[in-house]
Amino acid sequence: MPGMHELFSIIDKTRPGCAEGAGSTDTGGCIDLQVFPHTAVDRNGDFGGYWSSSPSERSSEFAWSIYFRFGGHGSYFKYHNNYVRLVRSFQI
Repeated sequence: MPGMHELFSIIDKTRPGCAEGAGSTDTGGCIDLQVFPHTAVDRNGDFGGYWSSSPSERSSEFAWSIYFRFGGHGSYFKYHNNYVRLVRSFQI
């Protein structure tokens, strides 16, 4: 699972509406859907939160999440319903 820095690296704050926090599935939020076409949408039709592997300083029961709808982040209980975007290492 990616860390916070890896997830932040795919957020694009220049996308329409992203900087104002008004990103939607219509505008693509803060993620390029041509590059990441399978970004999950929650039951409200918004991009859901994605877990990172980065633990929170609050407690060992918390971890950091990224929200592609508006480019925000937060620390939540690990039992909170969020999505996972996997990454793999690459060696040349």
